[in-house]
This record gives sequence, C-alpha cells and structure tokens, in this order.
Amino acid sequence: MSESNHPEYELVLMVRSLDPAGVLEKISELTSLGDYRLIRKETEKLRDVYFDTRDHSLSRRRLNLRLRYLTGVVRITLKQSPGFFTRNRNERRETELDWSFVSLSEILHEISRRGIRLETKDPGEGDPADALKKLGLVVIQDRETKRSRREVVSPQGELLAELAMDSVTYHFEGENIMIDEVEVEAKSKNGRKVVEEVAKNLTHVFGLKVQRWRSGKLSTGMKIEKLLRNGRLNGLIEEGRLKQEAYELLLGN
Repeated sequence: MSESNHPEYELVLMVRSLDPAGVLEKISELTSLGDYRLIRKETEKLRDVYFDTRDHSLSRRRLNLRLRYLTGVVRITLKQSPGFFTRNRNERRETELDWSFVSLSEILHEISRRGIRLETKDPGEGDPADALKKLGLVVIQDRETKRSRREVVSPQGELLAELAMDSVTYHFEGENIMIDEVEVEAKSKNGRKVVEEVAKNLTHVFGLKVQRWRSGKLSTGMKIEKLLRNGRLNGLIEEGRLKQEAYELLLGN
C-alpha cells in the first residue's frame, strides 16, 4: 500500500497571459533556475474528485476529501488546511492512501475523530466514488489536470522540491473551464526555502505573466463556479479559458 502522512508545503503561481500555453511551454523548457537544476519527469494526467457532506461539515473544519485517479491507480486523500490567517498558510497536513476499503476505514476514522458523523458507516461495494456517495457524501468538485513535472535538484543532486506546470479543466454543470498554473512543492525538510526561491525566480523571469496566487485549485474552482452561477463571467470566457479580466474578479472573491 502506498501511503503518505506529512505536511504539504507548496506555492501557486497563476499564469495570466494572452498565451498561457506558451508560457507553460517556456517554463517547461527551463533546465535550471538559480542554483538549482530542473530534471524532466513524465507528464501525468490526473482526475480529482472532491467530496463533502450535504451540510459541508468537512469544509467547515477545513478538511478536504479527495479521490485521485491516475493511470491504473486510485488514491484517497484527506487534507487539513490551515486557517487563512495562520502563520503557515501554505502548509497542509495530508494523508494519502492507495484506494481500498481498509484505506477508506482509516480515512473515515480520521473524519469521525473530528466529530463528523456520516449518514451510514457502510460504504457497500463497487466503484470508489459510488462507495463515498453511499456514505451520504456528495461531489463538490470534479476536475482534470495535465501535469508536466520537473524535479528541483541541488548542485549535489539532492531532491529539494517539485515544479509542476498544470493545465486544469474544471467540469461544472453544463460548462468546462480551463486555467493554467504552476505549483512548487517542497520535497525535503530543506525544501521550504527552495520553494520560495523558485517562485521568486519564476516571477523575475516571467514578470506579470505569472502571479503569486493565494488559493489552491479547490478554492479557485469554487470561486469560478460561484461567479459562473451568478452570471459574472458572461463575456469573460474565450475558447474555454478565462480572460484576463476574470482573474480580477477571482481576487476579489
């Protein structure tokens, strides 16, 4: 069983350009940033589906429950997000397990430990998403990501962080919307400083085409969905992507 239980530390840079795909391509062509080498890794295609109770008990306690579908693999993840005004805003506690009913029981124990009661304790059989729905959980976000990865390595060859160029497609009711962003995630105890340095170097090289972003994909998607429902994105979507003006609305929500 593949398992991780650790604090996740990452920064997000939103790509704000008339040619976001071109910006991601230029970043992907980099072989170094500052003192660090960038080692090309395989491209991934991810599907992430998030769940909550009908009364949003998980989100009220800053918990995110996710199923991640990779090629031939499904993982279940529980993340604890920090409060917005906490010191370590970019750090999240994460438990991620390969899908099984044993793994589901472990995640449900963690949820129960926080005082959250589900409609039933029996997930039944079948598909992972169906199992969660049988517990009374509902889908709050469904998205797909094409991810191009680079390892951020010290001159001595130590893996310090990961750089990910992500093209994200959110599946909303009746509409799909794409955004492009860059994530820098620490991969060692020395990685936090490196994450900051890599983000700073990218903003220096690409200027206003990349912008430090305070929200993760889940929160950004929820903001987009809210604006979409309220009609505030009318005229601000072109060929499935958000126009530049839409990001100002996201910053204000």
